[in-house]
Amino acid sequence: MMAFLMTAAAAAAGDSREDVQRKLEAKVSIQLRQVRLADALDVFRNATGLNFVAAEGGELAVSLTVHDVSAKSALRLLLAPADLSAAFENGAVVIRSRKSLAGAATLKVYDVRATLVKVQDFPAPRMGLLGPVVGVVFG
Repeated sequence: MMAFLMTAAAAAAGDSREDVQRKLEAKVSIQLRQVRLADALDVFRNATGLNFVAAEGGELAVSLTVHDVSAKSALRLLLAPADLSAAFENGAVVIRSRKSLAGAATLKVYDVRATLVKVQDFPAPRMGLLGPVVGVVFG
């Protein structure tokens, strides 16, 4: 029996990593009893609007009952007993074993060209106050 109460925003296609993190902070209440992991991910998909893919363990029977917790916490609680974890890959949240995710590396490229260029210093014209001028009367 699957009963759930969910609150979340609708999703747009091609979510960025920041969008995924923001949507996983949505509060959800879920009650699942001995359902397939693939079906449980459908509940998370409806709650958050994110794409979930079970690369491993889709046929495992899982159970979870939570009330008003973040979708991220609920997902961790669902996956932990099966030694599974989630990662953001190619616009979707992919479920894999912790062992296979431990070997994965993330490549980040930072543009540092602007910090390598020496900025040319242009001297400003000399400025100052003139000394007393002879023969000029102010008044």
